[in-house]
Amino acid sequence: KPIAPCGAIADAMFTDEYSITCGKNPLPMLYTGLLLDSEKEGFRNPPPKDDLQTAFQNFSKPKNWTKNIWELQSTNKGFETERFIAWMRTDLARKPIWRL
Repeated sequence: KPIAPCGAIADAMFTDEYSITCGKNPLPMLYTGLLLDSEKEGFRNPPPKDDLQTAFQNFSKPKNWTKNIWELQSTNKGFETERFIAWMRTDLARKPIWRL
């Protein structure tokens, strides 16, 4: 099976998860609004777009990933996830991958 996403940058993607709390209350972290629409161009999922597991069934995950692309986060959009795009876009000055 071909690897998707492929390449050294994709293989090294930061996938750790963490939370920030105030006292014992977790603060919500948003993973959207990080990029302009123009910065998201070129990142599309294979069909069917409404079922990422089926869309990526003919692909293998990068060797250093512990999860498949459809398992990365609860609001996952595969290749269209802003955290993923921000990581993959080497022409961007590195931006935070979350905001409070």
